[in-house]
Amino acid sequence: MDRPSYYASIKFLVVAMSIFFVSMALHRISSFFRSRERERKANLPPPKRSPGEDLLPNMSEKGDLRMDVEFTNLGLVLNGSKKKVLNNVTGCLKSGRITAIMGPSGAGKTTFMNVIAGKASYGETTGSIKINGFEDRVANYSTMCGFVPQDDTMMRDMTVEENLLFYARMRLPKDTTNAKCREITQDVINTLGLSHVQHEPIGDETTRGISGGQRKRVNVGMEMVSNPSLLFLDEPTSGLDSATSYELLEALKELAKKGTNIVVVLHQPSWQLFQLFDDVLLLGKGGCTVYLGASGDAQEYFEKLGFECPDRVNPADFYMDVIAGKYPRRNDAEFESKDLFGMWAEHETSKRRSPARAGSDVTCKVGKISMEQMKSVEPIGFFKSYGMYVGRTVLQYNKHKVTFLSDVLMQLVAGGVVGGLYMNFQFKEINTMNFMLGLVVGLTCSLAELRVFGAEREVFWRESSPGR
Repeated sequence: MDRPSYYASIKFLVVAMSIFFVSMALHRISSFFRSRERERKANLPPPKRSPGEDLLPNMSEKGDLRMDVEFTNLGLVLNGSKKKVLNNVTGCLKSGRITAIMGPSGAGKTTFMNVIAGKASYGETTGSIKINGFEDRVANYSTMCGFVPQDDTMMRDMTVEENLLFYARMRLPKDTTNAKCREITQDVINTLGLSHVQHEPIGDETTRGISGGQRKRVNVGMEMVSNPSLLFLDEPTSGLDSATSYELLEALKELAKKGTNIVVVLHQPSWQLFQLFDDVLLLGKGGCTVYLGASGDAQEYFEKLGFECPDRVNPADFYMDVIAGKYPRRNDAEFESKDLFGMWAEHETSKRRSPARAGSDVTCKVGKISMEQMKSVEPIGFFKSYGMYVGRTVLQYNKHKVTFLSDVLMQLVAGGVVGGLYMNFQFKEINTMNFMLGLVVGLTCSLAELRVFGAEREVFWRESSPGR
C-alpha cells in the first residue's frame, strides 16, 4: 500500500491548523455572548426571604441520624517532640447547635478539631470519644460528616452552581434523584446569598471570577449540600469582613436547625457574630479548657471569677485578653493566666456535685446509629462516581476548547514531524522509529497531564477523604 506523499501531509497539517483557528474564533464569539448572559443574570435581584421562612426546605431533618459527640479527658501528644498540645478537655458537642472553638494562637484549636474528626495522625491521642453515648470514632461515620478546610479548594474553572451540584450528586444518598439534588443545591445557593453569581466561574489568579468572600461561601456550601450530621469548619471567616462573616454564620444556623452538629474554629469574632453561636469552647495555652458552655453564659462565668468586662469592649475580645493574661483579676494581684485552668476544673467539680445540674451540659441524649441507618445515607458507588468524574472532565474540556485544540494540534504536528522524518521508512528502523514516536507523543501528552495534575491535586485530596 502506497504512503501519502509529502505534499499530502502538508495539506493535512494546513487543514488541521485552519480548523483550529476557526474553532478559536467561534469560541471567542460564544464566550462573548455567554459573558453577556452571565452579567444579565448577575444583575437580577436576590430572592426575597420572609421572617422565619425555612431556607432549606428540600433538606430532611436529621431525626435519628443526629450525632452528639462526647469527649472525656481528650489529649494529644506529638510523635516527635512528645509535647502535649491538648490537655484533658472534657465536654459534649450537641446536634442542632453551633459550637465555636476559640483561643489564642498555640492553644490547640485546630488540633482539638482534628482529634475529634480523627485527622490527628501526627500524634498519640489520649482520652475517649463517644458518639451518641457509645464509645466510637467519628471516622467511622465519614459519609455523614463534612470538613471545610481553611483554603478554598475547588475547581476554579467551573461555575458556582456546577461545583455545588457535583458535590450534591456525589455526597447525597444514592437514591436521591437528580431533580432533588438540583433543588437542594439551589436552596444552599439561595441561603448563602450566591444566587446572583451562581452562573459565574470561580476564577483564579489568571481568570476573573467571583470575589474572595463569595468563594469562601462556596467552600462551605460544598459540604452543606451533602446535608451532613456533623460539620467541621476550620476558620471559615478568615479574610472576610464582618458583614460577610455574619451572612455565612446565618446560613450555618439554617443548617443547624435541621439537626446538624456544627463545630467552627475561629479567632476573635465580632460581638454580633459571637452571639450567633450556641456554645463556645475557650482553650488556653497548652490546649487546656478555660470555658465550655453556652455562649450567653460566658460573661457571667468570667464575672464570677473576678473579671469585669469594660464598657465599649467586645466581650469576645475580652475573653481572649483574659486568657492571654492582659486583664487583672479582682482582689488577686498574683493572678496568672494558667490559673484559669484550675478555676474551670473546680467549677466543673462543683457542678457535678449539684444534683440539679449534674450531667446537664455533658450527657448526650441521642441513641446509637444503626447499620441500617448508615446504609440509608450511603452515597453513590464506584461506577456512578467514575461516570460523574468523566462527565466533569468533559465539561472542563468544553470550557477550555482552545487549550484542548492546542494539545490536539501539538500532537498532530509532532506526528507530522515524525512522519516526515521517516518518509522512506525501512523495516530495520522499526526500533528507532518506535523510540522517537514514543518520545515525541509522550512529551506532548505530558504537558496536558502536568497542567491537570498540578491544578487538581488539592481537590483530589479533599474529594478522596470526605468528612475526614
